[in-house]
Amino acid sequence: MKFAIVGVGGYIAKKHLSAIYTLGHEVVSAYDPHDSVGLMDSFDKNVEFYSNHLQFSADGLKDADWLVVCSPNDTHCDWVIRGLHSGLNVICEKPLVLKTTDIAKIREAERTTKNQVYTIQQLRHHPMVPEIQNLIAADEEKTLVDVVYSTPRGKWYDHSWKGDPMKSGGILFNIGIHLFDLMLLLNGGPKKIGIDIDFMDDKNAMGSFSFPKFVVNWNLSIEKDKTPKRCVVVNGREFELVGFEELHTLSYQSILAGNGCSINTVAASISLVEVLYDQYRKKLEKDYDRPEE
Repeated sequence: MKFAIVGVGGYIAKKHLSAIYTLGHEVVSAYDPHDSVGLMDSFDKNVEFYSNHLQFSADGLKDADWLVVCSPNDTHCDWVIRGLHSGLNVICEKPLVLKTTDIAKIREAERTTKNQVYTIQQLRHHPMVPEIQNLIAADEEKTLVDVVYSTPRGKWYDHSWKGDPMKSGGILFNIGIHLFDLMLLLNGGPKKIGIDIDFMDDKNAMGSFSFPKFVVNWNLSIEKDKTPKRCVVVNGREFELVGFEELHTLSYQSILAGNGCSINTVAASISLVEVLYDQYRKKLEKDYDRPEE
């Protein structure tokens, strides 16, 4: 398979490049508005590179079978639709989009072009997930699940697009979408759940979900002084979601076999984040309107 990639100068692009070449495929073209893309040389020195998106769209997609989207989150929808209408299937880094209204646009593009888009939700492929699923399923009582996802970020983060909520979607889309998608997977799909968000700022968020079989208390942080931690605790038993570097490659294997995370798979977690943001906004408005004592 031949791939074109958008956002090849970003942090996550290296994992996509590694997955593509590990599985025996190739990248034929790449686009990034910045030219700090020397990492491509460690994979292939023959990739056509574009720093102009119009030229890339006109010439860089001609020989590709797939478009890989690793651009800032707020541009995902436009690039996905452009790829579909260029006759390509698309692999998009998470989150697929930042608004559920964009899901309808992509579904329509899939319908009219007969091409498909898949999203990278790599935690679904973590080897500990089946064990967590079995533990929850075997519990006759309602299971208590605690999720801690702390990934410290330096001061650069605030100056990047990731630190701009309008471009990234904020901490719930940047970090939380992984865990929320995983919780929905453990629940067996987007069944009715109780949702509560207790606190949120630019670098932290916490809340809870109530599923039919289990209750989840979740805590997210990108505070630079926090200890890195990615774990799921099920009735006191801790599962560390670290130490497995091939999850993007497993995601690509699944996608190319026709079993990847489609738009229907990830729509529920995107909708869930929208509900969380709306709930927190209403909570802030309520606190603001509360009369002084």
